[in-house]
Amino acid sequence: MESALDPALFRRFDDVFAIPLPGPTEIAKLLKLTLSTVRFEDPIHWDLLVSKLNGSSAAMVVKAAQDAAKAVVLAGGKVLTHDMLVQAIDELQRHDSAQRA
Repeated sequence: MESALDPALFRRFDDVFAIPLPGPTEIAKLLKLTLSTVRFEDPIHWDLLVSKLNGSSAAMVVKAAQDAAKAVVLAGGKVLTHDMLVQAIDELQRHDSAQRA
C-alpha cells in the first residue's frame, strides 16, 4: 500500500515500519480465533482455507472470517459450513482484485 500513498505523508511520521503478511500458521490461528464463538458443520478443511488466503493481509483474513459468520446470521442459519467460508474468501478476493484494477 505504500506505493499508493503520497511520499510526503511519510515525512510526517518519526517511524514507519512494515508489517509482514501472515504465514500459514498465523492465517490458521487468525481464522480459528475470529470464528471461535461460531458453531461449525463438519468438516472444515482448514488447510484449503489457509492456502486460499496465502498472501493475504491479517485484516483480510479476519474480514473473510467475519463475512462468513455474518452470512450465517443473514441466512437464518445456526452453523457455518466450509462452503460458506470458501464463498466469503472468494467474494473478498474478487472485490479486492477489482479495486486494484
